[in-house]
Amino acid sequence: GTYENLKPYGEMIGNEVKQAGLGIPFYASVIEGKNFPQFTLYGQPTCRTAQILPKESRSVLWLERHMRMTQVFIGISDAPFIMVLGAPTQDRQDLSEEGRSRPDMSDVKAFVIPPGHGLIIHVGTWHDFPVALNKPATCLTFNSAEVVEALSSMEKPDEMDFGDVYKLQLCKHFTTDFYTADWNSPQHKSRLEAGGIPL
Repeated sequence: GTYENLKPYGEMIGNEVKQAGLGIPFYASVIEGKNFPQFTLYGQPTCRTAQILPKESRSVLWLERHMRMTQVFIGISDAPFIMVLGAPTQDRQDLSEEGRSRPDMSDVKAFVIPPGHGLIIHVGTWHDFPVALNKPATCLTFNSAEVVEALSSMEKPDEMDFGDVYKLQLCKHFTTDFYTADWNSPQHKSRLEAGGIPL
């Protein structure tokens, strides 16, 4: 993922300081960025880490969205991770009411997020939890308590529409599967290495 190609889904966070010039007078050697204006959260915020382990299957089974917060995922280990994202559909006038209530699969893409980078996803961005590329990756995630409580209340994986979690099992709504690429193939390894992403 890059700052540019992630714009429809969220805002990439990295070494670049966004909106520099906050001007706190106590820290002369610090370039302070202003608050991200699109960041929003309802209720109690939560902050936690998660270690994502590589998995054999590259099939994406679930996508979810949140309408009351902009979720944040930041890679804090030396490993890249994959984010599967679909642009928000809730306000699209070219879709039916049913179409606005599910992802536009022609727009769902997998992005490799380099180590030390992260993403603030827009309200309504369809997403799966981060996926490890080829070794364990640790992410710091900012969430709302209602989302964490709703997800952890589930006894088994199933579709959800409560606690600001609208989660769909893709095989129940679409006839085609979405797969992340085989990132261990020589073709993708050479492309990632050329992009400066350590493998």
